[in-house]
Amino acid sequence: MGSGELFGPAEGKELSIEERQFLNQARSLYESRVAKGMAREQARKDLPLSTYTEAYWKIDLHNLFHFLGLRLDSHAQYEIRVYAQAIAKILKDAVPMAYQAFEDYRLQAIGFSGPELKILNSYLWPMNQKAATEIALDKFQNKRETEDFIQKLSRFNGLYLKE
Repeated sequence: MGSGELFGPAEGKELSIEERQFLNQARSLYESRVAKGMAREQARKDLPLSTYTEAYWKIDLHNLFHFLGLRLDSHAQYEIRVYAQAIAKILKDAVPMAYQAFEDYRLQAIGFSGPELKILNSYLWPMNQKAATEIALDKFQNKRETEDFIQKLSRFNGLYLKE
């Protein structure tokens, strides 16, 4: 019964009354412990999992973007990814320029390890500094992005950019 067949009205009512009594007793125990000075984090250990919980979170934008970078990843657990997507939507509306930068420079960026850079060096065609600068000036909107791009290219152990 309960997983397939329905309980009768009398049995359902009795089970609901028992559940309500249990929840009230657990809540009373929790409140008593807190009133005596026990930390809420410790006192709530006996509350049922179905107890409604509120969480308050204080975080700066930099660390929130770091959290989202980790939790929006396809490898993150589904439930935290959904939560991160909800936060991302709020941030996108609240701080659109900062969120766009986060997307451009974190979510859509790729980092390479030292060994990966060595592999890339062995496959990339040689480009001179002038050609790389011209490409960067054409693709980026400001001097800093252009300079950052040129600096990153030059980190290819000097193998990528030829004078």
